[in-house]
Amino acid sequence: MKNSNELQLHKQAQEIKEISKQVAEQHLEKSIMQGIERANRQKQQKSWQWKRPIWITTMVAILICTVGGIWISHAPISNTSVSLIRSGLPDYMNTLYRQNGLTKSLKSAVDHGLYQPINQKVESENYTLSIEGVVADSSRVMIFYTAKNRINDQGRAEIDSEEHPILMNQSQGMNVGNYFDNIILPDQDKLENKRSSHGLLIFDFASWSEVPDHITLSAKVHNGFYKNKEETLNIPFQIDTQKFEGLKKETIFNKSYTVQGYTFKLLKVSQTPLRTDTEFAWEPQSKGTLQGIYSNVFAYEPSGRIKSPFVINKYTTYKEGSATHFINYSESNYYASDQRLWVDIEKIKPALAKPISITINTEEKKIQATRDNKIEVSSVTQQDSHIKIALSYAVSDPDATYIFDMKSTFKDGLGKEYPLEGRMLYGNQEGQYELSFENKFLKQPLTFEILDYGGALLYMNTPIKEQIRK
Repeated sequence: MKNSNELQLHKQAQEIKEISKQVAEQHLEKSIMQGIERANRQKQQKSWQWKRPIWITTMVAILICTVGGIWISHAPISNTSVSLIRSGLPDYMNTLYRQNGLTKSLKSAVDHGLYQPINQKVESENYTLSIEGVVADSSRVMIFYTAKNRINDQGRAEIDSEEHPILMNQSQGMNVGNYFDNIILPDQDKLENKRSSHGLLIFDFASWSEVPDHITLSAKVHNGFYKNKEETLNIPFQIDTQKFEGLKKETIFNKSYTVQGYTFKLLKVSQTPLRTDTEFAWEPQSKGTLQGIYSNVFAYEPSGRIKSPFVINKYTTYKEGSATHFINYSESNYYASDQRLWVDIEKIKPALAKPISITINTEEKKIQATRDNKIEVSSVTQQDSHIKIALSYAVSDPDATYIFDMKSTFKDGLGKEYPLEGRMLYGNQEGQYELSFENKFLKQPLTFEILDYGGALLYMNTPIKEQIRK
């Protein structure tokens, strides 16, 4: 004999069956997709109630979605076709959770319902670009996508990271947000003929800008192996901005500090589910120009022990009147049970009063003269057409190793000036900065001028600590 729970379930199933007959077919079909997605999401969570058949969970979710309404964009795009695809939470989501800088914020945001399925694709002659879904709040939009090469004998398709993708407000046709990163997941055998790539596009929004609800992603897709057959694909989609309305915490400080003669203010620390912003301001002073203020945000474990600092995503600046504002973007623990936070101000970066000369003998592959012995020549490579010099800064601070800026020309041993044809910062652990110029007979040694580098950083003997929340 059936127990009371089973009888109740059977009754609910019959009621659902009758109600579903009253739902318009076009809405029911769209709702089924949403219901399946919700059911899949629930399967990943631990059950604290009695277990119920998954088809009932799915049907209940279908009816909820139908009542709430569904919107799918079908805006036409020239030379391409846009259509609906069906999928739930992307299979590659777990891989993205492990990406440095996303560990705290991305999974927590998904667990708290900020994932929005988009399920839309656009096709061109060579490629298919699909948006599976987004995770968004008022400060950041993360787009989960798949790029597929439709040509069998070509390499896998990828979104071009050098020519940055852009977001456009559909109603105004204007660019919105700032491109931050394109995280392309490693090639996987399970991907069809290795012609597809999964990835995550991240766009940041400043505190004074708004995330629009109707957006178009415009991205250049190319053949990832040959780096050719590039096409620009535009795909419209909608974000439910009400999902993250009001999800922001802010602590105002307006507190001044003076470090080695430089005075600046800590204005505020803001936090949304996807980003923590620490904002400073500096007014021009006789001491000199301040180009950067660096800080870390710390959280605490339930045991009370301090955790490692949040991963810093990006530094950005803007001008307001005579003041320069510096903002450090880092990951977020918005939903953490322990809401205590601290900010540590560790160092500042004044502008160099004058360039630093560095004299290098490229034949001997060594520095002959410089006033900072922490600058090192990592390598000198002579090719048929060019000479390449890799510089690094020998300190453990990652900020210091990634700061290099050189004058666009250099001089040979006779004082004759030549152009630097390439200046590029390598994004590797060594923080190497590569210079390249035409390989021809040059009187040694060669003299270069450094306009900015890690040696300009000023460190505090003891970091300035401020508690953000208790």
